[in-house]
Amino acid sequence: MTSSVSTNFRTIEQAFKFSFSNKHTWKNNYHTRKSMKSCSQHVLRHLGPKFEIRKTDQGAMDYLYDLMVEHDASNALFNRCKTSLQTALNFGVSRKKIFTDLREPHINAQGMYHFESKPENRIPQPVIKKHEAEQMIKVAREHFGGNLADSIAISVYSGMGYDEWTQLQACDIHWEDVPFIWVGNRPDFTVKRNTRKRKIPLVGELTGGKLIPILKKRWEDAQGTNIPLFGDDWNNADQHRREFNKVKTWCRINPKVTPYCLRHSFCTWLIQADVALPKVQKLMGHAQITTTMNYIHVADNDLADAIGRL
Repeated sequence: MTSSVSTNFRTIEQAFKFSFSNKHTWKNNYHTRKSMKSCSQHVLRHLGPKFEIRKTDQGAMDYLYDLMVEHDASNALFNRCKTSLQTALNFGVSRKKIFTDLREPHINAQGMYHFESKPENRIPQPVIKKHEAEQMIKVAREHFGGNLADSIAISVYSGMGYDEWTQLQACDIHWEDVPFIWVGNRPDFTVKRNTRKRKIPLVGELTGGKLIPILKKRWEDAQGTNIPLFGDDWNNADQHRREFNKVKTWCRINPKVTPYCLRHSFCTWLIQADVALPKVQKLMGHAQITTTMNYIHVADNDLADAIGRL
């Protein structure tokens, strides 16, 4: 948390509004306005319009980055959004609407905000191994509660993100010959794009064997209601992330692993199992197959296995 203090406003939404009303190149009829407006909407959507200026530090930017990556944003888009927020804050500083503390690491010698950019050749997100996933679920269930354990399982064994599995209701689980989760089928089930509407078959040792017992119990408890199967367990993604981090630390998992990496790992496991990329694309709900290809991690032993099949 920073000690920067605003005299006239305290939220990032107010900082953006002030910039769009007063900054010369952000006013109407200037070509930069459209781009900055789009970037500001990304920031406000992920951090929330009431996010406080005093909390806007490098940690907040790292959190924003994780949220944007979880929604398939590129590093280039994050950098533009980061710059738009940084510019809005610094405009407030220049107009003496925001006062900063030079002792804060994200404030430069001129008293201006300066946040780190991300390399635009996107660095692959960490992938956890299957035994690490099992360890995290076991530790979460034994020490942090079954709700957290179930949330890790639903994400890592189905590839669903927080915004998806928190919306699940009993009517989204179909117990047919081949049971499946139907993502985005309800009119009130919000997905970020139509390609995210998909069926996830509950089959196999992991997706079927690990998830069906969890879903069965929650489905039986919520059947005939509109109660979310998982969504009432946390107030927001940030609260869930904090609980997830406790399990990650306990298990000594790579500190760079985030809840999004569970979805990422599921996708990577599919590819390592030689599932055809178009099928992986459909199961993940990617709009472009190039997004799916970002999940390809080729290790030396994978190459050896490939040669061994000749």
